[in-house]
Amino acid sequence: MLSISFENVFRSGDGESVQLSPPSGFAFTPQGYLVLADDFNHRIQIYDGDQLLRSFGEKGKENGQFHYPKGIAVDAEENIYVADSWNHRVQKFDLLGNHQTTFGSCGEGKGELNEPYDIIIEDSGNILVVERYNHRLQWFSPKGKSLGWIGQRGTVLEEHLAYFYETSANLFSPPAFEFPTSIDRDSQGNYYVTDSGNHRVVKFNKNWQRVLSFGEQGEEVGQFQYPLCVSVGQNDFLYVADLNN
Repeated sequence: MLSISFENVFRSGDGESVQLSPPSGFAFTPQGYLVLADDFNHRIQIYDGDQLLRSFGEKGKENGQFHYPKGIAVDAEENIYVADSWNHRVQKFDLLGNHQTTFGSCGEGKGELNEPYDIIIEDSGNILVVERYNHRLQWFSPKGKSLGWIGQRGTVLEEHLAYFYETSANLFSPPAFEFPTSIDRDSQGNYYVTDSGNHRVVKFNKNWQRVLSFGEQGEEVGQFQYPLCVSVGQNDFLYVADLNN
């Protein structure tokens, strides 16, 4: 049985400048600061423990503005990458909240994004973006140049039939996703993706070969109803936020 204890819980104070509505993504800097996406307030909050250090952003389409920010990643130089979801782009900031660069625009072509939902920084420095409505994972260089993607929209049944009938890759090329929403990586370099609409989590090795998937729609142990977020914890335990259960 896994034992869990809470060291600290905080909810921001009464003023509008520090309230959260709701938090939708977070990451820690190398110094241990918590960087939080404040979704409906269209801004980013940075905390040292339970103390708010700074806040930046507002609703809008200009650089430094957001429209429902979701996933956050922080690189080794403490640059902050934000999945600016409804603006269909990724924005990069320094730790002080100064805008550095923006890449992506609405679409399904190379370098385009459709509701980016989560971000992870690879050891190479490349940026991997989970696109909810393009049903794929797309890589970008540190300068924001698209390096390609994997995935297309498809159900578990379609994927199984494609394998069974050896469907040509130009017609259907797994992996298939149905509204993927989150990604994380374990200590061995394996990746885990919440394939929300297919009610499962998909595991890939460090070479992006699919190892396994687990979960199906339902309310029992091991089943999911639209898993929204996956996180790898101590000893590579997986924690899955199961939205509708």
